[in-house]
Amino acid sequence: MIIGAIYKRLSKIIFDYYDYIHDILYCGVSLNIVFPQNVCVNEEYTDSQSCRYIILKKIFQNVNLSGNDHFLEVGFGTGRVLAYLLHKNISAKITGIEINPLSYNYCLKWLKSSRIKLERDDVFNIQLDSYSVFFLGHPFSFDVFRGFINKIETELTHKILLICVIDLEYGDYLDSKQCWSLISREQLFKYNYLYLLKTANRFSIWSYNPQTALL
Repeated sequence: MIIGAIYKRLSKIIFDYYDYIHDILYCGVSLNIVFPQNVCVNEEYTDSQSCRYIILKKIFQNVNLSGNDHFLEVGFGTGRVLAYLLHKNISAKITGIEINPLSYNYCLKWLKSSRIKLERDDVFNIQLDSYSVFFLGHPFSFDVFRGFINKIETELTHKILLICVIDLEYGDYLDSKQCWSLISREQLFKYNYLYLLKTANRFSIWSYNPQTALL
């Protein structure tokens, strides 16, 4: 029991250091900062936490973004996903939206690239029809997620990709939804025998095609 706790703690230190080094290389500052969501009106939105680079590498091995794509990260926090895509020189148009003013302002300070657009707003206040790829790092509760999926299904007439990190509730819901197809799903817990997360979880990548409802 004690040995397991020590091993998990050691794993966290190693991955925290790995993320810190890449943060400094990619944008010059640490992005491993948690900004509580209690500064916002909606308590159904989660705190700002950064996705580990190892997880991002796994995800984007399964996603091809072209110059015709418009990528939207919903709840970008301090901006680690944006920093990763910028470093990879992704040709797609990239936008991040964040409701938390503390997270938004922190990202705004380090992000110097005009290739990425930042919006400080609630995703439910904007139109989604210009986007083709959506990234959710678990920005809100399951109930709000269902509302977001309804917004996609109501507004969009074209095919899109949806990337879900921390997928247990989100993915189970999409499993039974019409017009949604699972492209990839992978368990997240350990990486090379080290604990990547505190508890087992997964990410998933989905395709939504409204045209299949007509078949």
